[in-house]
Order: sequence, then structure tokens, then C-alpha cells
Amino acid sequence: MKTIQILIFSFILMTACKDKQATLNYVDTIIENGCSGTFTYDSISLDQKQFIFTTDVMEHANIKIGEKEILLKKDSTITPTENEQIDIYSGEGYTINLIINKVNQIGDEVYTKSGTLLITKDKIIKYKIKIHGESGC
Repeated sequence: MKTIQILIFSFILMTACKDKQATLNYVDTIIENGCSGTFTYDSISLDQKQFIFTTDVMEHANIKIGEKEILLKKDSTITPTENEQIDIYSGEGYTINLIINKVNQIGDEVYTKSGTLLITKDKIIKYKIKIHGESGC
């Protein structure tokens, strides 16, 4: 009985660690449709144009997990407080919450934003990343 428990625990541990090896890479395609949002790690300068998440603001976004670029569809937008907005995207088993809690207007329709990118798969949090970026039309 103890051997079976050890084998089950080992299998669960190997399965959980396997997906942790996946990484977020910089996207190859910037999604835009008149308007766009581009986001990267909060430690990377926006001038480097190395984005981990892009969106057309209204309908779609993309992200690159491992070597696979994933097209996402926007499901909804939630505004829990006056200073926070959550855009929820999904695709290929992933749910991505773009949580914005700081916005600065830098042009007529251009904004810098910062917050958190929360990525789940099968209801398990895979990544929680501090991000910043720009969006506008």
C-alpha cells in the first residue's frame, strides 16, 4: 500500500513540475485592429519592444507559452473598483486575466498601464507576472 502511495505522489509531482518548465516568451505577432495594447515584464523597458502579451483591446490577444503562440478571445471586462480593470481572455485551455491597476494618459488616446498578468490552466495558476505596457488607438 505504501509503495502505491509513493508512486501516486511521484506521478503527481512529476506532472506538476513538467508544466512549470514552460516559459513565457516574447510574442512574434502584435495583435492590433486600429487599437492595440502591448505588455511586457515590469523589469523590461517598453523601448525594447519585447512583449509577452498583446491585444487589440476589443476582441483578441496573444501570448507565447513555451514555443507556442496562442490566440486568445476576450471573454469579458470587469471593473471591481474605480482604479482597477480586469480583462479576461481564454484560449487553448488557458484563462488570462489582464489586471490593470495604474493608468497614465500620455497622449490623446495613448495610455501607459501597469498591473498583473494572471495565467491559469485547468483552474491552476501557472504564472502571476507584474507587467507594464501601453495601449491606444
